[in-house]
Amino acid sequence: MWWKIVLGILAVIIVAALGYAYYVGFFAKIAVEEKEMGPYVLVYEEHRGAYKDIGIVMDKVYKSLLADGVETTRGMGIYYNNPQNTPEADLRSIGGSLIEEKDMDKLPVLEKKYKVMRIEKQKSIVVEFPYINQWSIMAGVMRVYSVMSKYIADHNYQTKEMVEIYDMPNGKIQYIMGL
Repeated sequence: MWWKIVLGILAVIIVAALGYAYYVGFFAKIAVEEKEMGPYVLVYEEHRGAYKDIGIVMDKVYKSLLADGVETTRGMGIYYNNPQNTPEADLRSIGGSLIEEKDMDKLPVLEKKYKVMRIEKQKSIVVEFPYINQWSIMAGVMRVYSVMSKYIADHNYQTKEMVEIYDMPNGKIQYIMGL
C-alpha cells in the first residue's frame, strides 16, 4: 500500500515539473524568421568571462541609468564568441540597456558618462521566445541556439555575433543574428 502513495507523490512531482517546464518555455515552438531589426541605441559595459554572468553587468547598467533618471525596459546582451570552442575566461560580451525613444534627448549627457553603441538596422535571423523568469533564459539558450545554428547551416549564411534582447514589458526574448 505504501508504494501507491510513493508512486502518487512521484506522479504529482513529475506532472508539476513538466507543467513548470512548459510554463517557462521549454516546450515553446521555435520559429526562425528573417527580417530587418534595429536601429538600437545601447548603453553598455564590456564583460569577459562566463556568459551566465552577463546579467550582473546588465543589472549594474540598468540601476545606474535609473539613478540618472533614465528608466529602461529592455536589456541587451551581445555575445562575440562561441562558448563551444572558446575557453570560458576568454568569452567576450557586452551587456546593457536599450535607450527608449522618449529618452533619446538625454543621449548627449549619457554619452559623457557611459559607453554608448548605435546599432543600425540590418537584415537578421530572429527567434522570439517567451520570457517568464530566469528559467526562460536557460530554456531559450538550450532550445533556440541549436535551431538557429541548423537554420544558418541549411542556408549557408555567414552571421555576426549573437544578440539577445530581454523585453520585459512584452514578456519575450529576441535572439538575433545579423546577416
